[in-house]
Amino acid sequence: MKIAPLLLALGAAGLTLSAHAADPTPFTVQQLLKLNKMHSATVSHDGTKLVYGLKTVNDKGEGSSDLYLLDLTDTKAKPLQLTSAAGTEHDVSFATDDKSIYFLASRNGSSQLFQLPLTGGEAVQASDLPLDIDGYKLSNDGKQVVLSMRVFPECKDLACSKTKFTAESERKSTGREYKQLMVRHWDTWGDHARNHLFVGALNGEKLTQVVDVTQGLDTETPPKPFSGMEEVTFTPDGKFIVYSAKAPSKDQAWTTNYDLWQVPVTGGVATNLTPDNLAWDAQPTFSSDGRYMAYLAMKKPGFEADRYGIMLRDTSTGQTKEVAPLWDRSPSSLMFAPDNRTLYVTAQDLGQVSIFQVNTQFGDVRSVYSDGTNSLLAVTNDELIFDNKTLVEPGDLYSITTDGEGLKRLTEVNKDKLAEIKFGKFEQFSFKGWNNEDVYGYWIKPANFQEGKNTRLPT
Repeated sequence: MKIAPLLLALGAAGLTLSAHAADPTPFTVQQLLKLNKMHSATVSHDGTKLVYGLKTVNDKGEGSSDLYLLDLTDTKAKPLQLTSAAGTEHDVSFATDDKSIYFLASRNGSSQLFQLPLTGGEAVQASDLPLDIDGYKLSNDGKQVVLSMRVFPECKDLACSKTKFTAESERKSTGREYKQLMVRHWDTWGDHARNHLFVGALNGEKLTQVVDVTQGLDTETPPKPFSGMEEVTFTPDGKFIVYSAKAPSKDQAWTTNYDLWQVPVTGGVATNLTPDNLAWDAQPTFSSDGRYMAYLAMKKPGFEADRYGIMLRDTSTGQTKEVAPLWDRSPSSLMFAPDNRTLYVTAQDLGQVSIFQVNTQFGDVRSVYSDGTNSLLAVTNDELIFDNKTLVEPGDLYSITTDGEGLKRLTEVNKDKLAEIKFGKFEQFSFKGWNNEDVYGYWIKPANFQEGKNTRLPT
C-alpha cells in the first residue's frame, strides 16, 4: 500500500470524530493504521485464478497476514483463504501447471521457498538453504528457480557466508575496513556482503544444492536499494540468466552504468549485452517465443533520474532499437502481451501512474487506464489485471480489457473500513513552473467542507 496519498488526504480530512458511530467520520491516523494491506498478488498462467497476500488489522491494532485465492471465472466467487500459519507469506507465483503456488516465508527461522498445492494439503518447504532467500523467479518450464541471496563474494559456498554472518553478528568491535566506496547507504554501513544470484533445479525434492551464477561478483544484483527480481530473468529456453548489474570496478560509487549481463544457468563467464550504453540498463523482459528482449535504458551517464526509454532487441539478428523514441514518459515497468509484439507499460503521467499500450513495430502509444497509481500484474489474451490506488482508495485489484473498456473491481479488501471513513473531495490542478512548464498537483477539501462557509481544520 502506498501510504503517502492517504496521508495527504488525512491532512485535509480533519481529525474530529462524529458523535454517531454509524456515520462516516473524517479520516484519522488511527483509521489509517488499521487499514488492511494487500501485497504479493499474482495471476495464474491461464488467467483464471488470482492469489494475493492480505495483512488484516483488527480493532486492537493486531495484524496477521495470509494468502487468498480468487476464481476469476466466477463473478460471484468469494476469496478462499489458503494459509493460516504465523508470519507473512510473500513473493507468490504460480507453478507452470497452475495447480500449486510458490511463496517465501520464514516458518522455520529463515526465509525459504515453499510450495502449496491448490487441490488441498499443507505447504511443503521447497528449499533448505543456510541463508535467507530474498527473492526468486521460476523458469518458463517451472523446472528451475533463480534465487537472490546475500553472500560474501570471496566465499565459495553458502556455509562460508553463513559463518561470516554469524561472526559479524557476534563481533564486539565496531571498526571496519573499506577498500572502495560505497561504504554506507543512508544510515546502514556496508558489511562487505553482496546480492548474488543462485540457480537450482525444482524436481519435487527439497532444494539443497544451488549454483552461484554470479560467483565472485563484487557488485549487487539485484542492485540495492530499490531494485528487486524485476531486474532478473531466465531466457525462455531456460539456458541463461539475464540480469542488471554494474561492472566490477573501483569507481562504482561514481557511475550509474548498469548493464545487462547474460550467464549460463550452470555458471561461468557472463556476457555484457549492453556495453555500448554507458548509462542505466534495467528490467530485461523476454517475449514468450524468445524472439525479442525488451528492456529500459537511460541515455545520460551519471544520471539516476534520466528518462527511461523502451529498447527492443531482436535475439535472432542482434539488432536493437528504441521503441517510441519521441514519447516523453519514463516507463517504470513493462510486460509483453501474448502476441509477443505488444508491450504494456506503466509510467508516471500527470500526477498518476498510468497503463499504456505500446506497439513495438510502429511505436504507437495508447493510454489504457490513467486513474490513480497502477501496478500491472498480468496480461491475458483480452484483459489486463492490475492493482489500483487513489487518494481515497488504499489499494484493490481490477481488470480491464486491453482496449481500456469494461473496468471490473476484483477485490474489496477494505470495504467495511472505508464505509466508516468520510474523505474530502479532491481535484487536480496545474500551474506554470520552471521554464514555463506545467506542474501538476492536487487540492483536497476538508471532509466537513460546506460551500460558502469558512471551514477550519482542527489544531
